[in-house]
Amino acid sequence: LFSDPVAIHWVHRTLAWLVLGAFGWLWWRARREPPYIRKAALATAITTSVQVGLGALTVVYYVPISVAVIHQQLALVLLCATFCLIFRAGAVAPLRLTAAA
Repeated sequence: LFSDPVAIHWVHRTLAWLVLGAFGWLWWRARREPPYIRKAALATAITTSVQVGLGALTVVYYVPISVAVIHQQLALVLLCATFCLIFRAGAVAPLRLTAAA
C-alpha cells in the first residue's frame, strides 16, 4: 500500500476530501457559536479549501516545487488552525504550568 504510487495518491486524495468535508461540517455547526469559535472554524474551513486546491494544482502541473512547498507549508498552517479551533472550542483545556515546589 505504501510503495504503490497510485495507492498513495488515492489515499491522500480520499483523506483530503474527508478532511474538507469534516471542516466544512464543523464550520456549519459553528455558525451559532460565539464569534471566537466561528472565526476559528472559518479559518480552518478556508485553509482546508486552499490546501485541497493547492494539492490539486500540485498534481495537475506535475509537482512544481514552488506549489509543492507552499502545499507543505500550508499543511502546517492548517495544523495550527486546527489546534486553535480545538482550544477555542474548549475541547481541550490549556496546559497550566506551575513552578515545582
